[in-house]
Amino acid sequence: MLMRTTLSIVIILAVSLMAYAQGTDTPSKKSTTTPATSQTKQTGTKTKPPGSMSMLDTFNALLEGIRAANAKAVSDIYWRSPELLIFNSNGTVTRGWDQMSKNRESSYAKLKDVVLKEREVRATMLGRDAGVVNFLWTQAQTSDGVPDSAGGRTTLVFRHIGNSWKIVHAHISPDSPDPSRVLQTEQTEQVTSPAVTPTPKTKP
Repeated sequence: MLMRTTLSIVIILAVSLMAYAQGTDTPSKKSTTTPATSQTKQTGTKTKPPGSMSMLDTFNALLEGIRAANAKAVSDIYWRSPELLIFNSNGTVTRGWDQMSKNRESSYAKLKDVVLKEREVRATMLGRDAGVVNFLWTQAQTSDGVPDSAGGRTTLVFRHIGNSWKIVHAHISPDSPDPSRVLQTEQTEQVTSPAVTPTPKTKP
């Protein structure tokens, strides 16, 4: 009787050890593939956030918004912050997103048939989350039924905020500034601009 009991215990232990060994091998094969796939997807998501646009894509969206005289589309591209700073072509300064948005809504409501042409666009990245776009432009339009046109140069400073590129600073200057507001030394240095003709020096 004792021998039968001992033999039964030995058989039960052997079967239990075999079941345990098989149980530990099988799940390990499944667990090597799933976490790796999940980790790859997470890494990809961090590298390029869903719905993000490149800086130049955002710049082109800005131009299209101006051409359509769409105040909301243009305002949404600017940094929604009181720290937003814009140097305007008329010499004034716009501070803060609220004021910029009000200015756009007021002026764009009067515009029709906007024709904006950009040229010599240069984009420079300042790290992963910042960059600058410089370009020359000409713009023709009808404002309150009166034809209007101008040209100038613009520098836009972009930052990547959240999943979007935003303009945090803009500096706009006209092609032909008022000579009375330009230093005499700078007037003589503008010989590379086609709009300025160098004044011949008189011999002593």
